[in-house]
Amino acid sequence: MYLRNAYEIIALRVRDEFEYTRSEADVRKKSMGQLLREFRQMTSNAPLVSQIVGLVEDRNFCAHEAFLLTYEEQQNTAALTKAIARIKDIEARAEACRLGLFDEVRRIQDRWGEMIKKIEPSGAV
Repeated sequence: MYLRNAYEIIALRVRDEFEYTRSEADVRKKSMGQLLREFRQMTSNAPLVSQIVGLVEDRNFCAHEAFLLTYEEQQNTAALTKAIARIKDIEARAEACRLGLFDEVRRIQDRWGEMIKKIEPSGAV
């Protein structure tokens, strides 16, 4: 959603100079790393980018390893407790990033709305 809004703002700002055709469809199949690189180029919120970068390794762990415990690890209370603690920590940091992303989306949507009002007083494009 953030990148789609950013593309719309760019298209609106350059519409008298050249056609800008990037859209939400351009990002649907990108990997997390590709999306992060593009987001980094479109936002000035460096702390949020750093938070997300900090979650990439953890995201990969959750997606590929978190539930693959060996038989020995499954029987080891200390290993299970450690794995659960790691997943809970990841969950808390991911939630903070999610909330930060929502704030960024609201910010860029507000900016989009301001630009539309300047172009067409009725708000219609």
